[in-house]
Amino acid sequence: MIKKYIWSLIFMSVVTGMCFSQGLGIGASERSLFSVGCGIIATNNIFRITRTYQSEQIAPDFAAGKKDFSSKKLTIDTNCNDIGGYLFFDATYAEMDVSFATGKAACSMKGRLFDAIKMGVSVYGKYPIVLNSLGFTISPIAGIQYDIALDATTRHGNKVVAGNTEEKAGILIYTGKENGHSKYRSGTVNDINALMIKFGASARYPVSDKFYFDTQFLWGILLYNTLIDSNERDRKDSFESLGYEEKYLFHGTTFKIAVGYVL
Repeated sequence: MIKKYIWSLIFMSVVTGMCFSQGLGIGASERSLFSVGCGIIATNNIFRITRTYQSEQIAPDFAAGKKDFSSKKLTIDTNCNDIGGYLFFDATYAEMDVSFATGKAACSMKGRLFDAIKMGVSVYGKYPIVLNSLGFTISPIAGIQYDIALDATTRHGNKVVAGNTEEKAGILIYTGKENGHSKYRSGTVNDINALMIKFGASARYPVSDKFYFDTQFLWGILLYNTLIDSNERDRKDSFESLGYEEKYLFHGTTFKIAVGYVL
C-alpha cells in the first residue's frame, strides 16, 4: 500500500500542475477563474474481505458471510456510510474542498463496529465542458481525498484511544512477529484515517451571473489505511496457522450537491 500512496502523490502533483496551468493560460481571462461554495456530501463505502481456505471447512462463526464452497471462499462486507457538509474552492480546472461528516461502519458478521466523526480534505483536477449558451457545464474529475478521524466510538460505547483492549477499542494494530508470536499495539483514532483516489463527473447549472448549483458523483478506491494494512500483513504472516488467506477491497461512491458563488 505504501507504493500506492507514493504513486497517488505523484499523480496528483502532475494533475494539479496541469490544471492550474490550463486555468492560468489562454482563455482564462474570458470568465472569472475562481469561485467558492458549500454543500452536502453523502458517502457509501464497502470494505470487502474475501477469505480463501485451504479446505472446504468453514468455521461456524463466519456463517453471516457469503459462502462459496466450490471455491473455498467466504466474503464479508462492511458498509461505511457518512453524511455531512463541505466547503469548496474552485479554480475552474482544479478544486479543493474540506468536509466534515459523521458516519458508522457495520459488518455483515458483527453488526455495528464503530461510529466516527471525520474531516476530509480533497484535491481534484477537472476539465469543464460547456454544453449550451446558458452555461450548463459538465466536467470529468479525478483526485485524492484524505479522511481524518476526529473522534470514534465503538459498538461497546468506548472511545477508540491508545491503551484500550481489543474488546473496548475494537482495534488492534499488528506490528510483526517476535519469537514466533504475533505482536500488536492498541489502536488509536488515527489508525482509521484513510487515503483514497476518486474519479467521476460534475454538473454545474448557473442560476445567475454569480450563483450556480453544482452536483458531483464520484467513485473511489482506498490507497492506504493503517488498520486495513495491519490486518493484511497479519493474515499474510499467519496464513499457515489460520488455514486461510485474505484479500481486501475498499471502494465506494460519493454524492455532492452544492451552491457556488463566482468571485
